[in-house]
Amino acid sequence: MEQKRQQFSDEIAYLKSQSMRNNLILTGIEEDNSQGNESQVVTERKLREHLSEKLKIPNETVEGLRFERVHRTPYNQYAVRFNLLMHSLRFSKTAS
Repeated sequence: MEQKRQQFSDEIAYLKSQSMRNNLILTGIEEDNSQGNESQVVTERKLREHLSEKLKIPNETVEGLRFERVHRTPYNQYAVRFNLLMHSLRFSKTAS
């Protein structure tokens, strides 16, 4: 029974790692919450601006990135800033 439990635990850990392999978590990107929750479109625009302005990634490369999802992590009352989680379909200089 213990061996089976360990096997299931290992399988769960493997599946979690596979599901997160294309995720990046960025911190320090300001949130505009003046109108309620920031929309995904606004969040993705801010991400692209951050990549080009702060990380100095060329605009053509940033514009070529395709994201499946870009969103903020859940609120933490003790956090100074919200984290931004992005799941990319493709991280490639030749993305089209």
